[in-house]
Amino acid sequence: MKKTKKDVALIVILLALAGVCFFLFSAVGKREGAVALVSVDGEEIGRYVLAEEREIEIEGLGGENRIEIRDGAVRMEWADCPDQYCVRHGSISRSGDPIVCLPHRVIVTVEE
Repeated sequence: MKKTKKDVALIVILLALAGVCFFLFSAVGKREGAVALVSVDGEEIGRYVLAEEREIEIEGLGGENRIEIRDGAVRMEWADCPDQYCVRHGSISRSGDPIVCLPHRVIVTVEE
């Protein structure tokens, strides 16, 4: 099969469109107005802007957690709970994604 100029142009256009889509989808949830909402046992205890790097100590029910905000994302850096699922969860930066420490009833979500 021989490639024509139209085939090459179509491939270039599709690659450019894929690049634009990738850029748009990777930028979703990483806007300047994004905040980390932290709650303990259903009660909001703080909102923190993701554009400002910081560490936050949280007193959960029955234990402590440390949240880290860095590079526009938030993660549970440390917790003294036995299972460590919240720490292993990793970073979140998209609106609606949660990090949950069930033993301490701490929930971290991202909102815009």
